[in-house]
Amino acid sequence: MRLTLRAHKLFVVVVGVLCAALVAQADELKTQRTASNQAARSENPDPEAGRIKSNTERCQECHDHDGNSTSPGVPKLAGLSYDYIVKQLGDFQSRSRRHDIMNAMAAGIGKADLADLAAFFSRQKRDTGGGAKGDANSANLFEHGDTARGIAACVSCHGNADGGTGPGGLAYPLLNGQQRFYVREQLLDWKVGSRTNSPGGIMNNIAQRLSDDEIESLSEYISKL
Repeated sequence: MRLTLRAHKLFVVVVGVLCAALVAQADELKTQRTASNQAARSENPDPEAGRIKSNTERCQECHDHDGNSTSPGVPKLAGLSYDYIVKQLGDFQSRSRRHDIMNAMAAGIGKADLADLAAFFSRQKRDTGGGAKGDANSANLFEHGDTARGIAACVSCHGNADGGTGPGGLAYPLLNGQQRFYVREQLLDWKVGSRTNSPGGIMNNIAQRLSDDEIESLSEYISKL
């Protein structure tokens, strides 16, 4: 009787270990399957899913339903390239770009959801400023830069009517019609070094060569394009 009881206890222990191993294996397979599905979805982003998520993730509260924000300090996301949006959201997640609200908002977005959001906003038409001309100096800086001061033309990376491709084939954001106060804030942040996530620090180098008055007038010019 004693041997039978001991054998029974041993059997229970063995069964428990086997069950625990099976549960752990099932969890691992589930994790691998989820990661595989996430990777597949991020490689095939769904803009319609991104539209829905832009509401559930509360993007629309600030950036509006189609990415054309009407708030002076909130950027328009419509028309930004897919790659640029993905990079910026990734930078907010890693905190290599700092913004209290966006760091918190981006923290919980998965890779596939991020791809869907980028696919949606990149396909929206940007509300531009209609091509109104600003002051001549700003137009010259935008179109030609200032080689004497080492300032590259904005269009050399950003393009003239859509997002451009700068050095190294990297995606640069569409500037036309962007919110004036947002552009000014970013240029000032580049200038003082509180934002540092441009490729090779190119925007820090350019902004540091601009006067505050030039930043003000260039921001206004860009908003009217």
